[in-house]
Amino acid sequence: MSLSLTDQLQQGAEQIGCELSDVQQGTLLDYLALIEKWNKVYNLTAVRNVDDMIEAHLLDSLSVLPHLHGDQCIDVGSGAGLPGIPLAIVDPQRHWLLIDSQIKRTRFQQQAVAELQLKNVNVEHARVQDATVETLASTIICRAYSSLADFVRDSRHLCSPDGVLLAMKADYPDKEIAELSADIEVIEVLKLPAGAQHKQRHLVKMRARPELD
Repeated sequence: MSLSLTDQLQQGAEQIGCELSDVQQGTLLDYLALIEKWNKVYNLTAVRNVDDMIEAHLLDSLSVLPHLHGDQCIDVGSGAGLPGIPLAIVDPQRHWLLIDSQIKRTRFQQQAVAELQLKNVNVEHARVQDATVETLASTIICRAYSSLADFVRDSRHLCSPDGVLLAMKADYPDKEIAELSADIEVIEVLKLPAGAQHKQRHLVKMRARPELD
């Protein structure tokens, strides 16, 4: 007998060491329901099946929770709000800014934030390199941006001097690392549920060097 979505989420979260309350589980599943609904028109994500979204979207996003720094976080190229929205749901003490250049994506993000009543999330429709913030971020993360070099170049102006840049990568990014103009502190292999479709997931933690004039 197949597991319910709630059981899949709960078991997967336990396997990656993430404790979820009943309310958080319900909100995360409501978020997936919104993605499924909007996907029919806006094509937000290639993953169409809700069961697959548990692992590919929710658990994948939540796996980076232990690596976040500070309470001001930015998710660049956020797409459907990943990983920012799941992380904001399970850790309401942190404030998130989601940035994306495609209006259909930011419209979805705004709708999700409103329907899920997320008080700790703001959305900005902008190119990352053109975005501005009142408070520099302690953590900037990307899940589906282009190269590491582009990520650092485009977003470092949003990062506080002691902040970190986190890039989620499926494979070990050897070539991208060689082109990088940032200080790599560590490359972590993220903890995923047993039997996950992605055998490995890497998190590249960087300190951005100041841009030279």
